[in-house]
Amino acid sequence: MQPMLTRRILVQLASMLAIGGIAGWIQPAASQTTASRTLVATRNGTEIGMETISVDRTSRHTTAKMSVHLQVKMLGITVYRFEQDSTETWNGDQLDELSSDTTDNGKRHTLRVSRQGSSLQRDADSMVSTITPDSLPATLCLEPHFQTATLIHSVDGHLLHVTAQKVGMERIPIGNTQAEVTHYMLSGDLTDDLWYDADGTLVQRRSTATDHSVIQFTMR
Repeated sequence: MQPMLTRRILVQLASMLAIGGIAGWIQPAASQTTASRTLVATRNGTEIGMETISVDRTSRHTTAKMSVHLQVKMLGITVYRFEQDSTETWNGDQLDELSSDTTDNGKRHTLRVSRQGSSLQRDADSMVSTITPDSLPATLCLEPHFQTATLIHSVDGHLLHVTAQKVGMERIPIGNTQAEVTHYMLSGDLTDDLWYDADGTLVQRRSTATDHSVIQFTMR
């Protein structure tokens, strides 16, 4: 594979994986519940890492914590490594805080977003700015409930504009069972397919890179 093409594929892979947790309005639960799961990441069927998701819900507040660890090898040599830990805190359907610490192939990024009155304050790698108050994290771990939205990239905080289409209910293999899930398709700055269980938590995500390789996260 040519070096420039390889780099372009890896950059796109990083973008998909980094934006690959919450992208919608949180549905408040009647009482406190905590759910944790692990999604295995593959590229063309070859395992490259995993993502863990932990969601803690109360009647009004939701906290989602995500951890992604990925390693891409070519000819036995590690050519790309990605690690990220992020946390999102919600009050009902309103984002209160977003934080992420990322190492993207050796380059470190820090993102902090917090609600300040009627706006969101973004501190991305020490660059501070104000963004529209209805912006949402682009980590996509909880079911989206919007038609169009502005999403915050979880690595460097740049904004993405997307449209979500609800495809409908499907049955897909999860582990050794068949699960009934809801399928969504994103278009615009993101073109992912997403599947969520009855609790509205991500169980599968799939993207296609420019080289036509398929990047997929599936619940173990």
